[in-house]
Amino acid sequence: MTTRRVLMISYWYPPTPGAGSLRTAGFAENLPEHGWHADVVTASDTDAAIDSASERPDPAPRIVGVRDMASPSRLFRPYAGDSGGSRGRDLLRWTVFPDRFLVWRLRATRIARRLAHDAPCDAIWATFPPASAAIVGESLARWTRRPLVLDLRDPWPGIGGHTAQLKPLRRRHAELERRILRQAAAIITVSDAMRDDLRWRLGIDPAIVHVIPNGWDQRRCGPIKVTPRAAAAHDVPVLAHVGTLTQRNRPDLLLESLRRTRDLHGRLPVRIRFVGNASPQWLGESGLADLIEHTALTSPARAWAETCSADALLLLVGDYVARWGHNAKLFEYLRAGRPILCLETTPDSNDARLLRRLAPDRCVVERLAADRDLFATLTDVASRAARTPRATLSDSPELREFERGALAGRLARVLNALMHG
Repeated sequence: MTTRRVLMISYWYPPTPGAGSLRTAGFAENLPEHGWHADVVTASDTDAAIDSASERPDPAPRIVGVRDMASPSRLFRPYAGDSGGSRGRDLLRWTVFPDRFLVWRLRATRIARRLAHDAPCDAIWATFPPASAAIVGESLARWTRRPLVLDLRDPWPGIGGHTAQLKPLRRRHAELERRILRQAAAIITVSDAMRDDLRWRLGIDPAIVHVIPNGWDQRRCGPIKVTPRAAAAHDVPVLAHVGTLTQRNRPDLLLESLRRTRDLHGRLPVRIRFVGNASPQWLGESGLADLIEHTALTSPARAWAETCSADALLLLVGDYVARWGHNAKLFEYLRAGRPILCLETTPDSNDARLLRRLAPDRCVVERLAADRDLFATLTDVASRAARTPRATLSDSPELREFERGALAGRLARVLNALMHG
Protein backbone atom coordinates (compact mmCIF):
# COMPACT_ATOMS: atom_id res chain seq x y z
CA MET A 1 0.00 0.00 0.00
CA THR A 2 1.31 3.44 -0.94
CA THR A 3 1.60 5.69 2.11
CA ARG A 4 0.54 9.27 1.68
CA ARG A 5 1.19 12.16 4.08
CA VAL A 6 -1.25 14.56 5.66
CA LEU A 7 -0.08 17.66 7.51
CA MET A 8 -2.45 18.31 10.42
CA ILE A 9 -2.92 21.67 12.15
CA SER A 10 -4.49 21.57 15.61
CA TYR A 11 -3.92 23.97 18.50
CA TRP A 12 -4.89 21.18 20.92
CA TYR A 13 -3.00 17.91 21.35
CA PRO A 14 -2.18 15.61 24.29
CA PRO A 15 -0.98 15.97 26.97
CA THR A 16 -3.30 19.02 26.90
CA PRO A 17 -6.74 17.72 27.98
CA GLY A 18 -9.99 18.18 26.13
CA ALA A 19 -12.12 16.73 23.34
CA GLY A 20 -10.33 18.60 20.55
CA SER A 21 -6.98 17.27 21.75
CA LEU A 22 -8.09 13.63 21.81
CA ARG A 23 -9.95 13.92 18.49
CA THR A 24 -6.81 15.06 16.68
CA ALA A 25 -4.64 12.44 18.40
CA GLY A 26 -7.13 9.72 17.53
CA PHE A 27 -6.96 10.59 13.85
CA ALA A 28 -3.17 11.06 13.77
CA GLU A 29 -2.40 7.80 15.60
CA ASN A 30 -4.82 5.65 13.58
CA LEU A 31 -4.44 7.05 10.05
CA PRO A 32 -1.30 4.96 9.32
CA GLU A 33 -3.47 1.82 9.42
CA HIS A 34 -5.35 3.31 6.49
CA GLY A 35 -2.39 4.36 4.35
CA TRP A 36 -1.78 7.89 5.65
CA HIS A 37 1.13 9.14 7.76
CA ALA A 38 0.41 12.24 9.86
CA ASP A 39 2.62 15.16 10.77
CA VAL A 40 0.93 17.36 13.39
CA VAL A 41 1.64 21.00 14.20
CA THR A 42 0.19 21.94 17.57
CA ALA A 43 0.76 24.27 20.54
CA SER A 44 3.25 23.72 23.32
CA ASP A 45 5.43 25.49 25.84
CA THR A 46 8.39 25.18 23.49
CA ASP A 47 9.19 24.44 19.85
CA ALA A 48 9.87 20.70 20.14
CA ALA A 49 8.75 17.23 19.18
CA ILE A 50 6.11 15.89 21.58
CA ASP A 51 5.89 12.27 22.70
CA SER A 52 2.33 12.25 23.99
CA ALA A 53 0.83 8.77 23.82
CA SER A 54 1.33 6.29 26.65
CA GLU A 55 1.16 3.50 24.07
CA ARG A 56 2.77 4.76 20.89
CA PRO A 57 1.43 3.38 17.60
CA ASP A 58 3.88 2.14 14.98
CA PRO A 59 4.50 4.09 12.85
CA ALA A 60 3.92 7.01 15.19
CA PRO A 61 2.83 10.42 13.93
CA ARG A 62 5.39 13.19 14.07
CA ILE A 63 4.12 15.81 16.52
CA VAL A 64 5.72 19.26 16.55
CA GLY A 65 4.80 21.69 19.32
CA VAL A 66 4.91 25.40 18.53
CA ARG A 67 5.39 27.87 21.34
CA ASP A 68 2.46 29.99 22.38
CA MET A 69 2.51 32.92 24.78
CA ALA A 70 1.21 30.60 27.50
CA SER A 71 0.88 26.87 27.99
CA PRO A 72 -2.29 25.53 26.31
CA SER A 73 -3.17 23.68 29.52
CA ARG A 74 -3.49 27.00 31.34
CA LEU A 75 -6.56 27.80 29.25
CA PHE A 76 -8.43 25.09 31.19
CA ARG A 77 -9.05 27.29 34.21
CA PRO A 78 -11.19 26.13 37.14
CA TYR A 79 -14.91 26.41 36.56
CA ALA A 80 -16.50 28.73 39.11
CA GLY A 81 -19.97 29.39 37.72
CA ASP A 82 -21.14 32.49 35.86
CA SER A 83 -18.78 34.75 37.78
CA GLY A 84 -15.77 32.48 37.40
CA GLY A 85 -14.43 33.79 34.11
CA SER A 86 -11.58 36.18 33.58
CA ARG A 87 -12.82 39.59 32.42
CA GLY A 88 -9.55 40.21 30.61
CA ARG A 89 -9.72 36.86 28.83
CA ASP A 90 -13.36 37.40 27.89
CA LEU A 91 -12.51 40.86 26.56
CA LEU A 92 -9.87 39.33 24.29
CA ARG A 93 -12.32 36.67 23.15
CA TRP A 94 -14.98 39.25 22.29
CA THR A 95 -12.88 41.99 20.73
CA VAL A 96 -9.64 40.61 19.20
CA PHE A 97 -9.83 39.38 15.61
CA PRO A 98 -9.88 36.53 14.99
CA ASP A 99 -8.56 35.35 18.39
CA ARG A 100 -5.68 35.75 20.82
CA PHE A 101 -3.43 33.17 19.12
CA LEU A 102 -1.60 35.59 16.79
CA VAL A 103 1.91 34.70 17.99
CA TRP A 104 1.22 30.97 17.76
CA ARG A 105 -0.35 31.39 14.31
CA LEU A 106 2.72 33.15 12.89
CA ARG A 107 5.12 30.61 14.35
CA ALA A 108 2.94 27.65 13.36
CA THR A 109 2.73 28.88 9.76
CA ARG A 110 6.51 29.19 9.52
CA ILE A 111 7.19 25.76 11.06
CA ALA A 112 4.44 24.05 9.04
CA ARG A 113 5.94 25.38 5.82
CA ARG A 114 9.34 24.04 6.85
CA LEU A 115 7.79 20.62 7.52
CA ALA A 116 5.96 20.64 4.18
CA HIS A 117 9.20 21.55 2.40
CA ASP A 118 11.25 18.81 4.10
CA ALA A 119 8.54 16.12 3.81
CA PRO A 120 6.06 17.06 1.05
CA CYS A 121 2.46 16.29 1.99
CA ASP A 122 -0.51 15.20 -0.10
CA ALA A 123 -3.20 17.04 1.89
CA ILE A 124 -3.69 19.60 4.67
CA TRP A 125 -6.08 18.98 7.58
CA ALA A 126 -6.95 21.74 10.05
CA THR A 127 -9.40 21.69 12.95
CA PHE A 128 -11.53 24.58 14.24
CA PRO A 129 -11.70 26.12 16.84
CA PRO A 130 -9.67 28.24 17.17
CA ALA A 131 -9.86 30.27 13.96
CA SER A 132 -6.07 30.67 13.95
CA ALA A 133 -5.65 26.95 13.27
CA ALA A 134 -8.02 27.21 10.30
CA ILE A 135 -6.07 30.22 8.99
CA VAL A 136 -2.77 28.29 9.22
CA GLY A 137 -4.38 25.43 7.31
CA GLU A 138 -5.76 27.74 4.62
CA SER A 139 -2.42 29.51 4.20
CA LEU A 140 -0.55 26.22 3.99
CA ALA A 141 -2.97 24.76 1.44
CA ARG A 142 -2.44 27.76 -0.83
CA TRP A 143 1.35 27.64 -0.35
CA THR A 144 1.65 23.90 -1.06
CA ARG A 145 -1.19 23.77 -3.59
CA ARG A 146 -2.59 20.80 -1.74
CA PRO A 147 -6.28 20.23 -0.87
CA LEU A 148 -7.54 21.56 2.47
CA VAL A 149 -9.74 19.41 4.72
CA LEU A 150 -11.38 21.60 7.36
CA ASP A 151 -12.53 19.82 10.53
CA LEU A 152 -15.29 21.75 12.36
CA ARG A 153 -15.80 20.64 15.96
CA ASP A 154 -18.19 23.56 16.62
CA PRO A 155 -20.19 26.00 14.50
CA TRP A 156 -18.02 29.05 13.74
CA PRO A 157 -20.47 31.64 15.14
CA GLY A 158 -21.66 31.07 18.70
CA ILE A 159 -20.45 29.98 22.10
CA GLY A 160 -18.51 26.98 20.80
CA GLY A 161 -16.66 29.03 18.22
CA HIS A 162 -16.39 32.83 18.27
CA THR A 163 -18.74 35.25 19.99
CA ALA A 164 -17.44 38.68 19.03
CA GLN A 165 -19.52 41.39 20.71
CA LEU A 166 -18.75 44.15 18.25
CA LYS A 167 -20.66 44.15 14.96
CA PRO A 168 -17.58 44.90 12.80
CA LEU A 169 -15.81 41.87 14.28
CA ARG A 170 -18.85 39.64 13.78
CA ARG A 171 -18.92 40.76 10.15
CA ARG A 172 -15.21 39.99 9.73
CA HIS A 173 -15.67 36.55 11.30
CA ALA A 174 -18.51 35.81 8.87
CA GLU A 175 -16.29 36.82 5.95
CA LEU A 176 -13.36 34.75 7.26
CA GLU A 177 -15.56 31.69 7.79
CA ARG A 178 -17.01 31.99 4.28
CA ARG A 179 -13.56 32.43 2.69
CA ILE A 180 -11.95 29.44 4.39
CA LEU A 181 -14.90 27.11 3.92
CA ARG A 182 -15.08 27.94 0.23
CA GLN A 183 -11.39 27.12 -0.20
CA ALA A 184 -11.79 23.76 1.54
CA ALA A 185 -11.87 20.74 -0.76
CA ALA A 186 -13.68 18.81 1.98
CA ILE A 187 -15.34 19.76 5.27
CA ILE A 188 -15.77 17.48 8.28
CA THR A 189 -18.43 18.15 10.92
CA VAL A 190 -19.22 16.25 14.12
CA SER A 191 -22.98 16.07 13.54
CA ASP A 192 -25.72 16.11 10.92
CA ALA A 193 -27.05 19.35 12.44
CA MET A 194 -23.75 21.14 11.76
CA ARG A 195 -23.67 19.79 8.21
CA ASP A 196 -27.21 21.03 7.56
CA ASP A 197 -26.39 24.43 9.06
CA LEU A 198 -23.53 24.90 6.58
CA ARG A 199 -25.83 24.02 3.73
CA TRP A 200 -28.66 26.38 4.65
CA ARG A 201 -26.68 29.23 6.24
CA LEU A 202 -23.77 29.43 3.79
CA GLY A 203 -24.91 27.47 0.76
CA ILE A 204 -22.08 24.93 1.09
CA ASP A 205 -22.37 22.03 -1.35
CA PRO A 206 -23.45 19.05 0.82
CA ALA A 207 -21.38 16.75 -1.41
CA ILE A 208 -18.15 18.06 0.15
CA VAL A 209 -19.38 17.90 3.77
CA HIS A 210 -18.80 14.67 5.73
CA VAL A 211 -19.95 13.81 9.26
CA ILE A 212 -17.36 12.14 11.51
CA PRO A 213 -18.48 12.33 15.16
CA ASN A 214 -16.33 12.23 18.28
CA GLY A 215 -15.61 8.85 19.80
CA TRP A 216 -13.48 6.73 22.12
CA ASP A 217 -9.96 5.39 21.77
CA GLN A 218 -9.01 1.72 22.11
CA ARG A 219 -5.50 2.61 23.30
CA ARG A 220 -6.68 5.01 25.99
CA CYS A 221 -9.86 3.18 26.99
CA GLY A 222 -8.67 -0.37 27.44
CA PRO A 223 -9.16 -2.74 30.39
CA ILE A 224 -7.74 -1.57 33.70
CA LYS A 225 -7.68 -3.03 37.18
CA VAL A 226 -10.51 -1.38 39.06
CA THR A 227 -10.41 -1.06 42.81
CA PRO A 228 -13.92 -0.29 44.12
CA ARG A 229 -14.13 2.77 46.28
CA ALA A 230 -14.53 2.21 49.99
CA ALA A 231 -18.18 3.03 50.64
CA ALA A 232 -18.02 2.62 54.41
CA ALA A 233 -17.38 6.32 55.05
CA HIS A 234 -20.60 7.42 53.33
CA ASP A 235 -22.39 4.12 52.61
CA VAL A 236 -23.78 5.45 49.30
CA PRO A 237 -22.65 5.00 45.68
CA VAL A 238 -20.48 7.63 43.98
CA LEU A 239 -21.94 9.34 40.91
CA ALA A 240 -18.97 10.79 38.98
CA HIS A 241 -18.90 13.64 36.46
CA VAL A 242 -15.64 13.12 34.56
CA GLY A 243 -14.48 15.94 32.29
CA THR A 244 -14.47 19.67 31.88
CA LEU A 245 -17.33 21.68 33.38
CA THR A 246 -18.62 24.53 31.23
CA GLN A 247 -21.51 26.92 31.70
CA ARG A 248 -23.09 25.71 28.46
CA ASN A 249 -24.00 22.43 30.22
CA ARG A 250 -25.52 24.25 33.22
CA PRO A 251 -23.85 22.75 36.31
CA ASP A 252 -25.45 25.63 38.23
CA LEU A 253 -28.86 24.04 37.67
CA LEU A 254 -27.55 20.74 39.00
CA LEU A 255 -26.36 22.32 42.26
CA GLU A 256 -29.70 24.12 42.71
CA SER A 257 -31.57 20.84 42.20
CA LEU A 258 -29.31 19.02 44.63
CA ARG A 259 -29.82 21.68 47.31
CA ARG A 260 -33.59 21.57 46.96
CA THR A 261 -33.67 17.78 46.95
CA ARG A 262 -31.47 17.57 50.04
CA ASP A 263 -33.65 20.11 51.85
CA LEU A 264 -36.70 17.97 51.11
CA HIS A 265 -35.26 14.55 51.82
CA GLY A 266 -32.19 15.07 53.98
CA ARG A 267 -29.61 12.41 53.19
CA LEU A 268 -29.39 11.61 49.46
CA PRO A 269 -28.82 8.13 47.97
CA VAL A 270 -25.56 9.09 46.18
CA ARG A 271 -22.50 11.29 46.49
CA ILE A 272 -21.38 13.47 43.56
CA ARG A 273 -17.73 13.42 42.47
CA PHE A 274 -16.43 16.05 40.02
CA VAL A 275 -13.28 14.91 38.20
CA GLY A 276 -11.80 17.82 36.29
CA ASN A 277 -11.86 21.56 36.58
CA ALA A 278 -14.45 22.33 39.27
CA SER A 279 -13.30 25.24 41.43
CA PRO A 280 -12.93 24.15 45.09
CA GLN A 281 -14.11 27.60 46.19
CA TRP A 282 -17.22 27.37 43.99
CA LEU A 283 -18.05 23.93 45.35
CA GLY A 284 -17.35 25.09 48.91
CA GLU A 285 -19.77 28.00 48.53
CA SER A 286 -22.49 25.68 47.21
CA GLY A 287 -23.44 24.53 50.70
CA LEU A 288 -23.17 20.90 49.56
CA ALA A 289 -19.87 19.91 51.16
CA ASP A 290 -21.55 16.86 52.73
CA LEU A 291 -22.63 15.64 49.30
CA ILE A 292 -19.84 16.61 46.86
CA GLU A 293 -16.20 15.61 46.42
CA HIS A 294 -13.79 16.68 43.67
CA THR A 295 -10.37 16.25 42.07
CA ALA A 296 -8.18 18.65 40.12
CA LEU A 297 -7.84 18.60 36.33
CA THR A 298 -6.16 15.29 35.53
CA SER A 299 -4.54 13.32 32.71
CA PRO A 300 -6.59 11.29 30.21
CA ALA A 301 -5.25 8.07 31.77
CA ARG A 302 -6.31 9.11 35.26
CA ALA A 303 -9.68 10.33 33.97
CA TRP A 304 -10.28 6.93 32.38
CA ALA A 305 -9.45 5.20 35.67
CA GLU A 306 -11.93 7.49 37.46
CA THR A 307 -14.57 6.69 34.83
CA CYS A 308 -14.19 2.95 35.29
CA SER A 309 -14.04 3.06 39.09
CA ALA A 310 -17.17 5.21 39.56
CA ASP A 311 -20.32 3.47 40.74
CA ALA A 312 -22.26 5.44 38.13
CA LEU A 313 -21.57 8.34 35.76
CA LEU A 314 -23.17 11.77 35.45
CA LEU A 315 -23.67 13.53 32.11
CA LEU A 316 -24.89 17.14 31.92
CA VAL A 317 -26.38 18.15 28.58
CA GLY A 318 -27.09 21.82 27.94
CA ASP A 319 -29.00 23.22 24.99
CA TYR A 320 -25.86 23.85 22.91
CA VAL A 321 -24.72 20.22 22.95
CA ALA A 322 -28.30 19.00 22.60
CA ARG A 323 -28.56 20.82 19.27
CA TRP A 324 -25.07 20.55 17.74
CA GLY A 325 -23.51 17.24 18.65
CA HIS A 326 -22.56 15.02 21.57
CA ASN A 327 -20.60 15.42 24.76
CA ALA A 328 -17.24 13.90 23.86
CA LYS A 329 -17.13 12.07 27.21
CA LEU A 330 -20.36 10.26 26.34
CA PHE A 331 -18.48 7.70 24.25
CA GLU A 332 -16.02 6.91 27.03
CA TYR A 333 -18.94 6.64 29.45
CA LEU A 334 -20.56 4.08 27.16
CA ARG A 335 -17.29 2.17 26.81
CA ALA A 336 -16.81 1.97 30.60
CA GLY A 337 -19.98 -0.09 31.04
CA ARG A 338 -21.19 1.82 34.12
CA PRO A 339 -24.75 3.13 34.66
CA ILE A 340 -25.23 6.65 33.30
CA LEU A 341 -27.50 9.46 34.51
CA CYS A 342 -28.11 11.95 31.70
CA LEU A 343 -29.58 15.26 32.88
CA GLU A 344 -30.64 17.40 29.91
CA THR A 345 -31.99 20.94 29.64
CA THR A 346 -33.52 20.28 26.21
CA PRO A 347 -35.78 17.23 25.86
CA ASP A 348 -34.67 14.47 23.50
CA SER A 349 -31.09 15.70 23.21
CA ASN A 350 -28.56 14.08 20.88
CA ASP A 351 -26.86 12.47 23.88
CA ALA A 352 -30.11 11.06 25.25
CA ARG A 353 -31.05 9.54 21.90
CA LEU A 354 -27.66 7.85 21.58
CA LEU A 355 -27.84 6.51 25.14
CA ARG A 356 -31.29 5.07 24.57
CA ARG A 357 -30.05 3.38 21.40
CA LEU A 358 -26.76 1.95 22.70
CA ALA A 359 -27.34 1.40 26.43
CA PRO A 360 -31.08 1.42 27.26
CA ASP A 361 -30.66 -0.93 30.24
CA ARG A 362 -28.13 1.18 32.11
CA CYS A 363 -29.06 4.77 31.32
CA VAL A 364 -31.52 7.10 33.04
CA VAL A 365 -32.55 10.31 31.28
CA GLU A 366 -34.22 13.20 33.12
CA ARG A 367 -34.70 16.94 32.73
CA LEU A 368 -32.12 19.17 34.39
CA ALA A 369 -34.12 21.90 36.10
CA ALA A 370 -33.82 23.77 39.39
CA ASP A 371 -37.39 22.90 40.45
CA ARG A 372 -37.24 19.16 39.76
CA ASP A 373 -37.09 16.57 42.55
CA LEU A 374 -34.12 14.34 41.81
CA PHE A 375 -34.52 11.97 44.71
CA ALA A 376 -36.37 9.20 42.85
CA THR A 377 -33.99 9.49 39.90
CA LEU A 378 -30.89 9.29 42.10
CA THR A 379 -32.38 6.31 43.92
CA ASP A 380 -32.93 4.56 40.58
CA VAL A 381 -29.32 5.22 39.53
CA ALA A 382 -27.99 3.95 42.87
CA SER A 383 -29.99 0.75 42.41
CA ARG A 384 -28.63 0.25 38.89
CA ALA A 385 -25.08 0.82 40.17
CA ALA A 386 -25.53 -1.97 42.73
CA ARG A 387 -26.74 -4.37 40.00
CA THR A 388 -24.09 -3.57 37.37
CA PRO A 389 -20.90 -5.73 37.41
CA ARG A 390 -17.62 -3.83 37.59
CA ALA A 391 -14.80 -3.88 35.02
CA THR A 392 -17.16 -5.02 32.25
CA LEU A 393 -16.25 -2.82 29.29
CA SER A 394 -18.74 -2.41 26.49
CA ASP A 395 -17.56 -3.70 23.12
CA SER A 396 -20.80 -3.83 21.16
CA PRO A 397 -20.71 -3.54 17.35
CA GLU A 398 -22.75 -0.31 17.60
CA LEU A 399 -20.21 1.29 19.95
CA ARG A 400 -17.33 0.06 17.79
CA GLU A 401 -18.57 2.41 15.06
CA PHE A 402 -17.37 5.27 17.28
CA GLU A 403 -13.89 3.84 18.00
CA ARG A 404 -11.13 6.19 16.81
CA GLY A 405 -9.64 3.58 14.46
CA ALA A 406 -12.96 3.26 12.62
CA LEU A 407 -13.40 7.03 12.56
CA ALA A 408 -9.86 7.46 11.18
CA GLY A 409 -10.83 5.04 8.42
CA ARG A 410 -13.71 7.35 7.50
CA LEU A 411 -11.31 10.30 7.37
CA ALA A 412 -8.91 8.28 5.21
CA ARG A 413 -11.72 7.63 2.73
CA VAL A 414 -12.33 11.38 2.47
CA LEU A 415 -8.63 11.99 1.88
CA ASN A 416 -8.42 9.18 -0.69
CA ALA A 417 -11.35 10.61 -2.61
CA LEU A 418 -9.48 13.93 -2.90
CA MET A 419 -6.48 12.14 -4.36
CA HIS A 420 -8.65 10.59 -7.08
CA GLY A 421 -10.96 13.55 -7.60
